[in-house]
Amino acid sequence: MIICRNSKLLVFLLLILSLCLGSVSCGIKGPPRAPQREEPPAVIDLSHRIENQQVVLTWSVPSKENRRQDDLAGFTVYRSKVTLSEADCENCPIQFKAIGNVPLMKKDRSESILFSDTLESGYRYIYIVRGYGKRQMISADSNLIKFVY
Repeated sequence: MIICRNSKLLVFLLLILSLCLGSVSCGIKGPPRAPQREEPPAVIDLSHRIENQQVVLTWSVPSKENRRQDDLAGFTVYRSKVTLSEADCENCPIQFKAIGNVPLMKKDRSESILFSDTLESGYRYIYIVRGYGKRQMISADSNLIKFVY
């Protein structure tokens, strides 16, 4: 009988111990999070010139200092084109439309990138460029180019 009592006591103590350890080791789980991915570097030196009814946009490939330049696969050019009467609306949101894609080749990484677009007179134009990465990441907007033609 003594063996039975000790066995029951031992089982009881093991049960209590497992409950205590189980409640200590199990914490509250947070919501699932996607792994951190660094976005491609943004263009910071977008410039333009106007020649023969065309705008020629120029920018350099962002340097890879503290960024993942190797993930950069190309650039998308966006344009806002509104009539001069619509351009007077200061509080209206700017509506951009993708007008071109410039894939990045290995040889282009040290050269300036060029993109041209035909202009029509009587419009206000705004251009931005965004880089995109191999892992479908998109960079922040470049500096804005604004002019009236």
